[in-house]
Amino acid sequence: MIPLTEEEFDRIIVELLETKPVKYDALCAAAEKLLTKPLRRKCAEVPALGSVCTYEDLLSETYIRLIKCAIPSFFLRTETVNRDREGFCRWVYTVAANICRDKIRFSVSHAAVPLENDDDEDSIPLQIADPSAEKPFAASEDIETLRSAFAIVLGSDMQIYKVITWVAQAVMILSEGVSKIESNDLLIRRYESMTLDRMWEEIRRASAALPWLRVGKEDDLRVRKMLDAPFKENVRYGDMRYSDFYMKKGAKASISDWVNRINAVIRRNDAWNM
Repeated sequence: MIPLTEEEFDRIIVELLETKPVKYDALCAAAEKLLTKPLRRKCAEVPALGSVCTYEDLLSETYIRLIKCAIPSFFLRTETVNRDREGFCRWVYTVAANICRDKIRFSVSHAAVPLENDDDEDSIPLQIADPSAEKPFAASEDIETLRSAFAIVLGSDMQIYKVITWVAQAVMILSEGVSKIESNDLLIRRYESMTLDRMWEEIRRASAALPWLRVGKEDDLRVRKMLDAPFKENVRYGDMRYSDFYMKKGAKASISDWVNRINAVIRRNDAWNM
């Protein structure tokens, strides 16, 4: 028996390919149904895995990977929509297995941690390599610590361009799987010509790729109030371009300085240093 019903599978296709804006509720619900028990069991059985993360962490990282890859790497990998329900289940198990493998740092690049269904007769082998799932998730911190760090930053009194720099970099690393060094270049290329208003809108949109992160109304209003503050006569902070705040020592050095200053605030609050 395939562990995902036709109705559940069809709902994923509708939300991903026929709904605007795209929704990921059915996709994440399917991942939770397929993976909760095997991931919990694997964390308990493999000390090298259980010592660095919980099954909830693995599930959250799988959500992010699936959101990024489900459409291009499974459903629209060819010219027609892939409606192979059993193949989809195998693919989800493979994505999760690769994340487990990354967590315990297997030396073999395509090795997979075996995950089984509850019933042996229904087990689905995890031998399908998925290139899109190869890039390791960049942050190994637990989700509650990450949430705490975002809350501290969004509630801080640091200058608004520093706040949104930290949030932009954190969201980029967590949602796109890039390194901190890579993110500095991406931040410059992506945002330097934008106003802070536009930059914040783009960051909010990108943060939707992190199901566990919710930038609430209160946080959003606080940021927008800071953007509305006057930078100089008749000019708001939100109207300024991001590059207007670069220091003389250059864009990369400026970004690193701002992020490090905010990380110091986070450390003082016993949270997280990205």
